[in-house]
Amino acid sequence: MYKVYVDKVLFNKEKSWKNIANDEKFEVISYTGFSDLIVKLNLEDNNIIYLFDYSTSNDCYEKIRVLKGKFASCALNVVNNGIKLEAKHLNRLGVNASLKANDANAIRDTLNNSANLIDTFNNESYVHVEEHEYKDISVVSVIGASGGVGKTTIATNLAASFAEFGLKTCLVDFSLQFGDVAMFTNVKPNFTVYDMLLNKMDFTPNLNLFIEHVNPNLFVLPAPVLPEQADYITRAMVSKLIQNLSTSFDVLVFDTPSIVNDLCLELYKLSKQIVMVTTKDLAALKNTKLQLDILDKLSLTDKIKLVLNKHDSPKFIVKNDDVRKMLNVDVLTTIPHTNTVTVNSINMGVPFIYSYPKEPISDHIRELMSKVRYNCIVGGYDVEKK
Repeated sequence: MYKVYVDKVLFNKEKSWKNIANDEKFEVISYTGFSDLIVKLNLEDNNIIYLFDYSTSNDCYEKIRVLKGKFASCALNVVNNGIKLEAKHLNRLGVNASLKANDANAIRDTLNNSANLIDTFNNESYVHVEEHEYKDISVVSVIGASGGVGKTTIATNLAASFAEFGLKTCLVDFSLQFGDVAMFTNVKPNFTVYDMLLNKMDFTPNLNLFIEHVNPNLFVLPAPVLPEQADYITRAMVSKLIQNLSTSFDVLVFDTPSIVNDLCLELYKLSKQIVMVTTKDLAALKNTKLQLDILDKLSLTDKIKLVLNKHDSPKFIVKNDDVRKMLNVDVLTTIPHTNTVTVNSINMGVPFIYSYPKEPISDHIRELMSKVRYNCIVGGYDVEKK
């Protein structure tokens, strides 16, 4: 039984909404305003929501965030009440469909699509995986102590390079509040790392439900749609996430936030390699030095491969040798500055490894991938023992 929540104004005005009640698998519940809707919704039900009560576009987006934050598994549809809404914002927020109030065909279609979405989530989400099915995989964390150093760009193209090499690779957006990996790879997330981790953790999910398919070897697990959903992910879930993904992938590449918190530290400990990205910007170097000191105290420096992004950019006056001395490192992997290539690839949603395969920056990423892959193989690692 699906519970279909329809604004009372719609229910009384349009006959099409009343016709839903004639289908025995749907129970239609009318609500008076947003507050009444929140009170009537039950987390345990199969909820199909038609949102109509909003006064501005921002009001609509905020109400969607509240609904998806509290009832992540609901199928949420937005009924147009005359206010212009951006389709890209609705998609980003996880809205199933947007429709007109008097479109009978759209009402029936969205109803069936919503029911199918809920069925997929409920009936196919989880299959039990025996312990022996876990395998040893390469776990790579891409980190950066400052924003704007190109961390997500490096992570995305590093994962694409692993996939190009023939390894089945999952790019995990672990920048849980403001992740951009979905945008960089042009995928629309139906479910995210939040949905995967917060549902039946004793079982391993059917990855086809949660993982977005970029190409035969590259897959993406997007960040939560809502920033507040990050607060529900705990440190213990990090190991479980790696165990679940290890059943299907050869390489996991994690794009991480600029902050260092308990979740990140746990991920660093479980990683075979840590790719630390910085630039020759003085603030970035200062923060990178602090981050290196933290990881040194945790005995994690042996895993670190330092990457100097945009090393040849004319706006930086610091020399590469000065960076080595400042950070006290002998080996420094450099990535050239190619603004047109990186900007175009981001705007297209296609990693430049694929869109600009013969550019020098792509070759540098492939070289970085080879070094990281070699160190992963030599290092040895077992998820179960961490």
